[in-house]
Amino acid sequence: MLRRIIFLAAGTVLLSGCVAVWGGAYKVETQSPDLMTIHYDTTFIDPEEVADLARSHCEEYGKDAVLQTKDKSPWGLTTATFSCVERSQTRP
Repeated sequence: MLRRIIFLAAGTVLLSGCVAVWGGAYKVETQSPDLMTIHYDTTFIDPEEVADLARSHCEEYGKDAVLQTKDKSPWGLTTATFSCVERSQTRP
């Protein structure tokens, strides 16, 4: 029983690690008028919410967010990079 409690406690600490370090479910690594890179943990935030963050950022420059890369680390953290592109390049 004690072993199970220790295992569950350790798992909880590991799962909440990035939230404790970042203070939230994601961290914006890079942002500019042309790019946004976000590290996030899908345990705490949905990928669509991350895309919404990128859309809001690119919208500030009158651009659309386009996902360029999405990589998952062995620790379960995901890094997504979005390009902010001119609307004429993404809409007919």
